[in-house]
Amino acid sequence: MEHRSWLQIQSGKSEGKRWQIPPGRSSIGRAMSSGLRLRGAGVSRTHVELRMSERHIEVRDRGSKNGVFLDAARLESGWHILSHGQRLEVGEVQLLFCSPDGLVEAALAGEGTNTRTLTRARLTERPYSSLGWPLGLAGVFFLLSWLFWR
Repeated sequence: MEHRSWLQIQSGKSEGKRWQIPPGRSSIGRAMSSGLRLRGAGVSRTHVELRMSERHIEVRDRGSKNGVFLDAARLESGWHILSHGQRLEVGEVQLLFCSPDGLVEAALAGEGTNTRTLTRARLTERPYSSLGWPLGLAGVFFLLSWLFWR
């Protein structure tokens, strides 16, 4: 399964920037070696670690002094699975986790919503299926013209 998930920076100096999460393991922090380098108060050198498995993306705190918050709850030790729309707080920087697979799942799981498949008419289809009335109109025009010019 190919993931095309990303983190969108919601606050700080790089607000609006998107970071595509690479396969395998990667880190977030202020170190030069970090996959996503963040500058902001409270960000450790190697603050967060991400790992991508075949089914999901997981996150864990790398023992940072200020901790990592997932939807305003401080992460305990160990790995935590990320879901589309969850917010990570790394120091004072807020990140939004986005996953196209999660977008589809969220849309299908919505309660009280209806989905409808719309189809387009083919370009070859015409509103009038026969040429009977246009030819009849042309015939009437021809007949009137012939009578007038006679």
